[in-house]
Amino acid sequence: MNKVNMNKVNKVLLLLMITIVAAACSGNKQSEEETTRVLSLTGSGEYNKSLFLSIVDQTEQDTSFLYTVRGAYNGDTVGFYLSMDKNIPAGIFEDGNINAEDGYQTGTIKFLRSGEESDRFIAALATIWETEATSNSFSSEPVLPLVFSSNHNAVDFSKPSTNNFKLFFDLDAEEPGEIFFTHDTYHRRVEFQEKDSSFRQVIINSLSGVRTQGEE
Repeated sequence: MNKVNMNKVNKVLLLLMITIVAAACSGNKQSEEETTRVLSLTGSGEYNKSLFLSIVDQTEQDTSFLYTVRGAYNGDTVGFYLSMDKNIPAGIFEDGNINAEDGYQTGTIKFLRSGEESDRFIAALATIWETEATSNSFSSEPVLPLVFSSNHNAVDFSKPSTNNFKLFFDLDAEEPGEIFFTHDTYHRRVEFQEKDSSFRQVIINSLSGVRTQGEE
């Protein structure tokens, strides 16, 4: 091959390498944008009181995973930290019976303040649920509801999965605030679905670190 043809081949190879590198950089940029994009905090129609937050970051710790979850509300970002224990047993046996001994646990799911975005979450929640926010800030202490695992298998963090739970906030209240909770690593999001609107005040009080009025 003569010198002219070699130069042409080298130019083609150089252009090909530039194209591959540019495509890789573009893919990385798109991936980063996808991981930081957040869901609208509320749904629509019958789901307008449900809450949807994106998992934007994840850190593995000794006994748990710590997730940063965020949602978009009225042009602002709201959210908090979510801690999920690595060991969360199944709450329902294969035969459909309840695992009364291990299905209910406190501390396996924790809600933690991540900054001002958590305070904005409380304000947004009060507006969405048409409920009074007794405090304008998220609890300074971890919020530990009683957790029932509505799953037939133990939670497995080694692969993407969807796991459902019932959470009971403030067990000292006359009637603890019950809500359905979904942790979905397939779609990288968490969801809260109401069981009954009567639990709203207890739940928002608990997340704010405020005792429900009327407790002794």
